[in-house]
Order: sequence, then structure tokens, then C-alpha cells
Amino acid sequence: MNTNGFFDFFQSLYQWLSSHNAILIGVPLSIISLVITITEFRVWMKKKVSAEQLILGIVGLISGIAMTVFKDILFGVLLGFFALIVYQTYLLRDTPVWRELMIAGTITYGVILGGKIAQMIYNAVNHVQGQDERIFATAYLISFYVFILVAFLFFGKKFILVSRFSSPEMIYLALFGVVYVVILRFNLKDYNYLAWLVTSINSQLGTELPVPRVQGFWERILFASFGTYEALIIISIFLYFISGWLLSFLFAVKPIEDPEILRLVQETAKQMGIKEKVKVGHVKAPILNAMAYGPLFDLRVTFISSDMKDFTEEDIRGIVGHELGHIAYKHVPLLLLLSAVELGFKKLINLPATVIDYAAFKNNSVSFLSYYIINYFLLVVLLIFVRMLEGHADYVTKKAGLGEELAKALIRLEGFYQGVASDFGISVNLLTNRTYTEGEKLRFSAEAIVSLYRESLNPGVGAAFGNIFLSHPRTAYRINAVVDPDFNPIKAAFLPYRIVWPFSRKKAKKTLRKNLDYYKQLLDQAFLELYGEKGFLKYYEHSSVFQKLQDLKGKTINAYHLLKNKIYYGTVTDIKLGTK
Repeated sequence: MNTNGFFDFFQSLYQWLSSHNAILIGVPLSIISLVITITEFRVWMKKKVSAEQLILGIVGLISGIAMTVFKDILFGVLLGFFALIVYQTYLLRDTPVWRELMIAGTITYGVILGGKIAQMIYNAVNHVQGQDERIFATAYLISFYVFILVAFLFFGKKFILVSRFSSPEMIYLALFGVVYVVILRFNLKDYNYLAWLVTSINSQLGTELPVPRVQGFWERILFASFGTYEALIIISIFLYFISGWLLSFLFAVKPIEDPEILRLVQETAKQMGIKEKVKVGHVKAPILNAMAYGPLFDLRVTFISSDMKDFTEEDIRGIVGHELGHIAYKHVPLLLLLSAVELGFKKLINLPATVIDYAAFKNNSVSFLSYYIINYFLLVVLLIFVRMLEGHADYVTKKAGLGEELAKALIRLEGFYQGVASDFGISVNLLTNRTYTEGEKLRFSAEAIVSLYRESLNPGVGAAFGNIFLSHPRTAYRINAVVDPDFNPIKAAFLPYRIVWPFSRKKAKKTLRKNLDYYKQLLDQAFLELYGEKGFLKYYEHSSVFQKLQDLKGKTINAYHLLKNKIYYGTVTDIKLGTK
């Protein structure tokens, strides 16, 4: 075989693999899933144990067969996931609230799947060549609104609160949609506005300025031509300038008039180096949080809680310090710049600006599935910088002398969210009138303290991996950054990667254990200030852990000491709980 023939062979092989990737994935997936399904079915028939593994096998089999038959990876994934969510909805059929949420989710994913099926039928009937995914992408985009509508029908006025917290996303998506309508209406996609501008000047003034021709590489440069990328940057800047008023309206923020709270906020602002007056508001909701927002000329801080009494004085100072840290160091404009860089990079590599491109235009540069995967990887990279900004807000709060206040506030917030059940990004508490007893609050706070201590002592790989896809560092990492003078925002942003990576995990653990005594002291103080010295005793006396310990009396055991990393062997004679 000569050199040309060799390369021709591999080029043909590559083209064949590219055109048959659905089969290459679908067939192995079907075979593996069939084996799992048969094996797990036999186990289920004999032992009548949980059918979870069997269901996953069936879902994989459905996905694999769909990919192979229809030669479409995304359709196989959507069909398999839809089957799984239908099954999960059936399992929760007797559980109020969760049942309704799952039904809303099932209908939502049904709309997405229906859009995909309609697109496949449309393309087959019209013999569409290339990639036309407009019907599917439209279904995907409206699915968010479908979920909001169905959930509202289930929960009525209670869901207004939930949808209000989703309203910024709804507004932004709607505005972006308007931008695309304008671009389509006036044919502004990749419009050479520089040529139009120079031509207009020449016509009006009688000059002979050279008309710029944007071609090749240069047409991929941001603002060399006008299109979706540039329009989204402009609309994002516009939203930033009206964000103070807009978010206050959407969240129904009520101004706080309590002079003591206003004094604490203004003192904290001054401590953070902010001279401008900060508007202070409150949103009544059964969650615990706060946010700073608004452009530089309209600074606002809003607390979110059932009652402002849910925040201690330390909480207010610590939380406001962090939120104003974002304002003092211009983090929001930096995020706008980061978004512009992302859009510039997408234009440079000819990647669609958003998923709306797939609803507006046909024959995009990559398929919807490919875009989604590439965009997700871009998001993971961008989240590193977002976590840096969050870490920097914590860092400057510490430098301003409010580190311990912030750490304790984070600990107490962790205790609150320990007991909040959520799904689809929605707190179930918002959909019920459920309130916690003092005993439940104590238990959740104690469990949060124990969990935070364990995570610092021996950080989990799974939790660290999940943090890679989140905008904030985990609470345990943030508290460690407060107590460790050498723990800077960059280290905090990359810490989850270090924990996940086997070769750096050991050093990462040492980083978290470096100031373990101080870390433990803060955990204890935060809990003791709320529940006193007997709080932990009350928790353990009424917990299953204490009962299990009691069952060990008189038994010979091997005990592992987490702090000393030692194993002890002996007989348990008594169980005592202390406050130390």
C-alpha cells in the first residue's frame, strides 16, 4: 500500500466512524445493558431485592436500541432518561409535593423528547440535508417555562414564590430570545456593520474612505462584524445597569427600616472600604440567604429569610462583608468581562453563541449534542474563575477583620440547609408550610457541624468532584480558607481538582488539616453560641448514633481513632459523652 493509499484508508475509516458513531455507541451499550438486565432480573426473581440495578439495565437497553435503530445518540439518551424519570415518578406516586414535582419534571422532559421526535419526523419527511434542529431546540428552550406553568397549576399561589426566584433566568432568556428575533428579522447575523458605517460616511460626506472587508480569520473576531455574540454582550451590559431595580422588582424586595440592622450594614460597608450608601432590603421566604447586586451607582444588599431575627449580629456582619466584597472589588463587571471573553472565544472557534442559535438557525457548525458537551466543558473552566471570585470575596472579608464572623455565618447556614430537601433546584420548603421544631433545628445544626469536621479531616472525592461543577467552593473549604492565612482564592478554586486527582490528594488533605484545631474551635463556637454546652449532649442522646454506641457495651471491638490515625483493640466497658 503506497502513502496516499494509506492515508486514504484512514480518512475513509474516520468518515465511516463519524457517520456511524451512534451505532458504535448504541450496539455495545445494548449488549452490556442486556447482560445487566438479564443478570439483575434473575437476582430480583430469586431474592426480591431492590430493582434499581435492573431498572438501570432496562434504561441502558432502551437507550442503546434507540441509538442503533434511529442512528441518533441524543435521541437514545433522551428516550432512556425519559423512561427513568417516568419510573422515578411512579415510585413517588404516594409522596405529596415530591410526586407533583416529579410529574412536572416528567412533562417537561416529555416536551423535550417530543420536540426531538417531531424534528426527526420533519427532517425525514422533508429529506433535510445537514443539521436542522430548530424544532427540537425550540422545545428544549420552552421546557423551562413548561415546568414553571405545570408546577404553578399544581401548587397555585405557593409556587409564585418559587417562580419569583427563577424569574431573572426567565427574563434574561426572554430578552435573549427577543435579540434573536431582531437579528433574524433584519438579517443581522454576521452583519458587516463597519462596511455599512464607512459607506454611509462616504455617501454623506463625499469622502473615499476604504470600505473594510471582513473575511476569513478576521470575521471570527468579536465586533469585527455584528451578530448574536455582540448583541448578547450589549444586552448583558444593559441588564447590569438596570439590575438594581429589576431584581428588587422581581424578588419583591422590601426596604429594611430597622436602624440597628442599617447601622450594622453601613458599618460593615465602611469596614470593607465602601463609602457609598448601601440600600438594604429583605425578601420574606422560608430560606436563609443574602445577595448583593446592582451597578456601582446603585449598591444593594438583600437578606432572604422568614424573619430578620433568623440572622444574628455576627451573621449580618459576616454575610454582608462577603457580599460587599463582591461590590468593593468589582466582581460583577469582571463576570461581565468573563462572559464577553467566553462569547469571543466561541465566535473565534465558530461555536454557536447559545442554544437559542439552534432554534433560530439551521445548519449550525456543530450538532446540538456536541455543542452541549463542548459548552459544558467551557462552563467547568469558567466556574474555576467564578470560584476564585467567591474565594476572593471571602479573602477580603477576612482581611477586613470579619473572618470569624463569616466562618460562623457559613456554619450556621450549613446547619439550616442540612434539613432543607430540594429537587430541580427548588426548595420543597417553599411549597409547603413546613416549619422545624427546635429539636430538629438542633439536630440539623449538629449534623452539619459533624459533617463539616469530617470533610476537613478526610475530604471525600465524590463531594470534591461535584464541587467542580459549582460556582461556590464547598463550605468546609471556605472555612479553611478563613482560618488559614496561606489559603488564597486560587488554591480554594483548584482544591476540588487536587482532592480528585490521586497524585495530589494527600497534599490537599494536609492543606485542610493544617489548622484543624482552629477550624474545630470555630465549629464549636458557632454551635455553642446557639445551643450552649449541652447542645451536643442533647443531640447524641436522641440520635441513632448514641443508641448504636450503647449496643457496644461489653463487646470486644477494634476502634479507629480518626485524629490519631490509630487502631485500638479492647472491650467496651462504658459509654460517656462529654462537651470536650
